[in-house]
Amino acid sequence: MTGYVVGYGGGHLLDESHTDGFRRYAENHPRAIPLIIWILAITPLPDDFLIVPLGAAKYPWWKIVIPSFIGKAMMLIGIAWAGFLGMEFVAQIFAGGNPDSPMSRSIEVATVLLIIIAIYLLVKIDWAKLMTREN
Repeated sequence: MTGYVVGYGGGHLLDESHTDGFRRYAENHPRAIPLIIWILAITPLPDDFLIVPLGAAKYPWWKIVIPSFIGKAMMLIGIAWAGFLGMEFVAQIFAGGNPDSPMSRSIEVATVLLIIIAIYLLVKIDWAKLMTREN
């Protein structure tokens, strides 16, 4: 939740058009934001690139905490079950458990690229224009 605090506290440093457009988008799509937060929380992808702008837009804290907590709990329960069922089996799925294998490195590179693309798109989307197209 430090990302939310950083966004909330640093929101005044951003241009008002960015936070206002993002705030209006969140208000007009009340079901989408919690779903996206849950999806990011249930995956190992970082969810700060969405939570920081939500904090800057003064999105209610409890509307972020609940889906994030549920998603993180589901992810950690899944990890615990994977460990219970056998780390060796899970390691066999991911390139034989060798972190230096080409498959493991490919997964790492793909993950970093997806994070970069997601952050780029989040920053480049003009939320104010998007709202005028939908209305």
